[in-house]
Amino acid sequence: MTDELIENESNEVKVIRKKSEGKIIKIQRHFVDPITGKKKGGYGFIISPEHMFTKFFFHWTAMIQGEKTFPDLTEGTKVKFIPILMSLDKEGNNRGPRAIQVEVIEKELEVKE
Repeated sequence: MTDELIENESNEVKVIRKKSEGKIIKIQRHFVDPITGKKKGGYGFIISPEHMFTKFFFHWTAMIQGEKTFPDLTEGTKVKFIPILMSLDKEGNNRGPRAIQVEVIEKELEVKE
């Protein structure tokens, strides 16, 4: 994979690599849908052997919807994602590494924690 740099109009987003593979290590769901009874919305964290010692935050809206959706995710689910670095927020705080375009993959992936 080659490193790439992509910036928006305010130069806030920097892409580390095009696509990486990893696994979900934490899922937090926000609320229960009263109709379906499923938890909806939330966020999680991904680790990857390509980015040792880094946890990537992802919001449920960063998922590419396929056969599996955010409520179907569990810890240990294997995923592909685009890792990005976010610059400072409005208050000047570092927002840290994030994952976008998160999609579930089926093949086995070994990740050391």
